[in-house]
Amino acid sequence: MAIASSPEMPEPPSESGLFSAVLPPGTLRSLHHFALNVADLEASRRFYGDLLGLHELQGEDIPATLKPLVAAGQVTSFRLPNGAVLDLFSEPDLGPPDLNPRQQFTRASHLAFDIASEQFDLAVATYKQARYP
Repeated sequence: MAIASSPEMPEPPSESGLFSAVLPPGTLRSLHHFALNVADLEASRRFYGDLLGLHELQGEDIPATLKPLVAAGQVTSFRLPNGAVLDLFSEPDLGPPDLNPRQQFTRASHLAFDIASEQFDLAVATYKQARYP
Protein backbone atom coordinates (compact mmCIF):
# COMPACT_ATOMS: atom_id res chain seq x y z
CA MET A 1 0.00 0.00 0.00
CA ALA A 2 1.53 3.32 -0.98
CA ILE A 3 0.91 6.44 1.03
CA ALA A 4 1.46 9.72 -0.73
CA SER A 5 3.02 12.56 1.18
CA SER A 6 0.43 15.08 2.35
CA PRO A 7 -0.09 17.54 5.21
CA GLU A 8 -1.41 14.58 7.22
CA MET A 9 1.54 12.34 6.26
CA PRO A 10 4.90 14.12 6.41
CA GLU A 11 8.05 12.77 4.84
CA PRO A 12 10.29 10.79 7.20
CA PRO A 13 13.00 12.75 8.96
CA SER A 14 15.85 13.24 6.53
CA GLU A 15 18.41 12.58 9.28
CA SER A 16 17.38 8.95 9.76
CA GLY A 17 15.50 7.93 6.63
CA LEU A 18 14.64 4.69 8.44
CA PHE A 19 11.00 4.56 7.44
CA SER A 20 9.16 5.33 4.24
CA ALA A 21 6.26 6.81 6.26
CA VAL A 22 5.91 8.24 9.76
CA LEU A 23 3.01 9.31 11.95
CA PRO A 24 2.48 13.05 12.29
CA PRO A 25 3.68 14.46 15.63
CA GLY A 26 0.93 14.42 18.24
CA THR A 27 -0.92 11.43 16.73
CA LEU A 28 -0.31 9.32 19.84
CA ARG A 29 -2.08 11.03 22.72
CA SER A 30 -1.12 8.89 25.70
CA LEU A 31 -0.50 5.40 26.97
CA HIS A 32 -3.88 3.64 26.89
CA HIS A 33 -3.02 0.31 28.50
CA PHE A 34 -0.37 -2.29 28.86
CA ALA A 35 -0.76 -5.96 29.57
CA LEU A 36 1.39 -8.49 31.34
CA ASN A 37 1.33 -12.26 31.63
CA VAL A 38 1.50 -13.37 35.27
CA ALA A 39 1.98 -16.85 36.70
CA ASP A 40 -0.12 -16.17 39.82
CA LEU A 41 -3.08 -13.87 39.17
CA GLU A 42 -4.18 -13.73 42.82
CA ALA A 43 -0.70 -12.83 44.10
CA SER A 44 -0.43 -10.20 41.36
CA ARG A 45 -3.89 -8.84 42.27
CA ARG A 46 -2.79 -8.46 45.89
CA PHE A 47 0.49 -6.80 44.86
CA TYR A 48 -1.02 -4.22 42.48
CA GLY A 49 -4.27 -3.68 44.39
CA ASP A 50 -3.43 -4.09 48.06
CA LEU A 51 0.25 -3.17 48.22
CA LEU A 52 0.42 -0.49 45.51
CA GLY A 53 -3.15 0.68 46.04
CA LEU A 54 -4.25 0.63 42.39
CA HIS A 55 -8.00 0.65 41.68
CA GLU A 56 -9.17 -2.73 40.32
CA LEU A 57 -11.73 -2.30 37.56
CA GLN A 58 -15.14 -3.80 38.32
CA GLY A 59 -18.52 -3.98 36.57
CA GLU A 60 -19.03 -1.39 33.83
CA ASP A 61 -15.43 -0.17 34.15
CA ILE A 62 -14.18 -3.44 32.62
CA PRO A 63 -13.73 -3.11 28.83
CA ALA A 64 -16.31 -5.19 26.94
CA THR A 65 -13.53 -7.10 25.15
CA LEU A 66 -12.21 -8.38 28.48
CA LYS A 67 -15.47 -9.14 30.33
CA PRO A 68 -15.56 -12.86 29.37
CA LEU A 69 -11.92 -13.31 30.43
CA VAL A 70 -12.51 -11.45 33.71
CA ALA A 71 -15.62 -13.57 34.38
CA ALA A 72 -13.55 -16.71 33.75
CA GLY A 73 -10.89 -15.54 36.22
CA GLN A 74 -8.25 -15.22 33.51
CA VAL A 75 -7.74 -11.44 33.57
CA THR A 76 -7.90 -8.56 36.01
CA SER A 77 -7.37 -4.87 35.25
CA PHE A 78 -6.23 -1.90 37.30
CA ARG A 79 -6.49 1.85 36.65
CA LEU A 80 -3.16 3.64 37.04
CA PRO A 81 -2.99 7.15 38.53
CA ASN A 82 -2.47 8.68 35.05
CA GLY A 83 -5.64 6.97 33.73
CA ALA A 84 -3.90 4.19 31.81
CA VAL A 85 -4.91 0.59 32.48
CA LEU A 86 -2.78 -2.37 33.54
CA ASP A 87 -4.22 -5.71 32.34
CA LEU A 88 -2.91 -8.87 34.02
CA PHE A 89 -3.42 -12.10 32.06
CA SER A 90 -3.24 -15.37 34.00
CA GLU A 91 -0.63 -17.74 32.58
CA PRO A 92 -0.15 -20.35 35.34
CA ASP A 93 2.39 -22.29 33.27
CA LEU A 94 4.38 -19.17 32.45
CA GLY A 95 7.98 -20.08 31.84
CA PRO A 96 10.98 -17.97 30.97
CA PRO A 97 10.68 -15.92 27.77
CA ASP A 98 11.44 -17.73 24.53
CA LEU A 99 14.36 -16.28 22.61
CA ASN A 100 12.13 -16.21 19.52
CA PRO A 101 9.56 -13.43 20.11
CA ARG A 102 7.20 -15.06 17.60
CA GLN A 103 6.78 -17.93 20.06
CA GLN A 104 5.40 -15.72 22.83
CA PHE A 105 1.72 -15.38 23.67
CA THR A 106 1.39 -11.94 22.09
CA ARG A 107 -2.12 -10.98 23.26
CA ALA A 108 -0.94 -10.41 26.78
CA SER A 109 2.49 -8.86 26.33
CA HIS A 110 1.86 -5.56 24.71
CA LEU A 111 1.73 -1.81 25.09
CA ALA A 112 -1.14 0.18 23.58
CA PHE A 113 -1.32 3.91 22.90
CA ASP A 114 -4.41 6.09 22.78
CA ILE A 115 -5.02 7.61 19.36
CA ALA A 116 -7.87 9.75 18.08
CA SER A 117 -10.35 7.51 16.24
CA GLU A 118 -10.26 9.77 13.18
CA GLN A 119 -6.50 9.11 12.89
CA PHE A 120 -6.67 5.33 13.33
CA ASP A 121 -6.80 4.45 9.60
CA LEU A 122 -3.88 6.79 8.95
CA ALA A 123 -1.86 5.13 11.72
CA VAL A 124 -2.54 1.63 10.35
CA ALA A 125 -1.63 2.71 6.81
CA THR A 126 1.55 4.37 8.07
CA TYR A 127 2.57 1.23 9.93
CA LYS A 128 1.99 -0.90 6.82
CA GLN A 129 3.85 1.57 4.61
CA ALA A 130 6.83 1.60 6.97
CA ARG A 131 7.08 -2.20 6.64
CA TYR A 132 8.21 -2.44 10.23
CA PRO A 133 8.54 -6.10 11.28
